[in-house]
Amino acid sequence: MLSALSANDLLLANPYSVGFHGGFSDYPEQTHGKEKPIVEERRRRRVISNRESARRSRMRKQRHLENLRNQVNLFRVDNREIKTRLQFLVNHCNHVRTENDCLRELALAFEHCASAD
Repeated sequence: MLSALSANDLLLANPYSVGFHGGFSDYPEQTHGKEKPIVEERRRRRVISNRESARRSRMRKQRHLENLRNQVNLFRVDNREIKTRLQFLVNHCNHVRTENDCLRELALAFEHCASAD
């Protein structure tokens, strides 16, 4: 029974065989004279469009990376300013504590002198 089938019948029976496109491909095996240039023109336009899209995507990525670098630089500057202010406040707090300790000792000395009288 298998020998009775022609090569054409085998191609039609097996849609996954080599050369069968089922009309879904942009590259049918047999095209009319006008269809092939149209298909090639569509492919050429698609390739150009994809290249432009990829170029735009690279440009967007580059802008995004540049923005992130700028943000990092701004955060570094802010961080330095905050560290400087924090160090100033810590020094000021230590100075106030030292001054407060001196005043407490002076107050105790005055109380001691006042109670001795």
